[in-house]
Amino acid sequence: MNRLVSLFIAAIVLAALAAFYFQVDRPAQERKAEEKERGEVFVDLPRDRVDTIEITRGDDTLRLERDDQQRWWLRTPEVAPARPEAVEDLLDEATTTEVLRRLTVPAAERAELGLDAPVARLHLVGAGIDVELRVGRDDPMLQGRYYLGRSDGDEVIVTASPLRQTLQEPIEELRRRRLFEVPRWRIVAVEQVDGERRLRLRQGADGGWQIEEPELGRADRDQVGKWLDALEQAEAPSLTPLAGDGPPATIPGPWARLRLITEDEQASVTLVIARPAEGDAAAYQEGLAFFGTLPAGSATALVPDGETLRDLHLAEFHPYEVDRIEIVGDDGTLALRREAGLWTAGDGRQIDGPFVDDYLQDLEKGKGTRYRNDPFALEGDDQRLRLYAGTKLLTDLGFTRVEPVVGHLPAGPALELEPDLHSRLLPTIRRFADHLTPATPAPAPGTLPAPEPPS
Repeated sequence: MNRLVSLFIAAIVLAALAAFYFQVDRPAQERKAEEKERGEVFVDLPRDRVDTIEITRGDDTLRLERDDQQRWWLRTPEVAPARPEAVEDLLDEATTTEVLRRLTVPAAERAELGLDAPVARLHLVGAGIDVELRVGRDDPMLQGRYYLGRSDGDEVIVTASPLRQTLQEPIEELRRRRLFEVPRWRIVAVEQVDGERRLRLRQGADGGWQIEEPELGRADRDQVGKWLDALEQAEAPSLTPLAGDGPPATIPGPWARLRLITEDEQASVTLVIARPAEGDAAAYQEGLAFFGTLPAGSATALVPDGETLRDLHLAEFHPYEVDRIEIVGDDGTLALRREAGLWTAGDGRQIDGPFVDDYLQDLEKGKGTRYRNDPFALEGDDQRLRLYAGTKLLTDLGFTRVEPVVGHLPAGPALELEPDLHSRLLPTIRRFADHLTPATPAPAPGTLPAPEPPS
């Protein structure tokens, strides 16, 4: 009897141990193994040593090669520069493919996973590198997962990597369209030669631009910024390899040369742009070994003249920094000062603050239509406007009454304005005095102020 009880207890203990192993311990070990696999990648290789990439989809093969300048080129089925971002994304996906599950599949069974006739193949070749990946069919157990194998072993993984979609994208996604490699935010000077015309600009310490040639003057920083943006973003429908170092013989001139200068001379670049009288324009960057054709007339924005870039703003200041205004005319001088947020005249009367602020904002935004070449000087009943920040003179402008002209004093330059803008900005004492609070008359000697009305 005791022996039967002992056997019964032993059987219960064994059953409990078996249940614990199959229901708790073994699943936990499997989860740990899966979690370890999930943190691994399938292909681990140095991407910078890959110099040839082949993508095969059915009977179609696409081949990419890296040249001595570390730039990628399409070699098959066409010869054209490749878009570097697209190639780097492809290499990144191939070398960071996450493993969801690992399988060991003998060669005889690989066909069942779609690896003998793969959806796509990716062949990476370089110094000490020769790896071919094969994209198989979907994993029937997990939606959005598929089989990925290597041609040099029995190991197969299940993954959800976007690599499969990337390998099936059309060749257009790999073609480069960007014409230039412009060091946009490192440019400190520009030199342009366009036939007989020359243009030189240089950036100041405050970020503003000065025109040094054809004549000295301030450049409009917004216009210069838009121009450099246009150069950086310029694209062509197709890019063609250059046969030599010079411009393509098939494109007639004239050719303009733009030198984009950086503080590090090694990073400076030279752009060459053709603007023929008829037919398509063209452009290339020295050292890139390809050129692109552009629709007729589109190159004009890439080769501006000095007048296009000149700053036509009437004055360069910020309204919030102005704390003193002087208006001088043939009828005297009006001085306004801002203290504690309030504008007051010299006699202590307040002036309508929003009126003054609106005037300063209109003046800051105001732009002329063109510069005048003749000398500028005030005459007769012309008006003068000075703006100060403390003791610093921000701007000194003269407004003529006879013509819609504003000049920088004491010696110019002068700009012509639209008549409506000139009328709104003409700083007459009468215009500002109309917005002063009325003066309070002083009580007559010997009189008492009127009593306040009862509340």
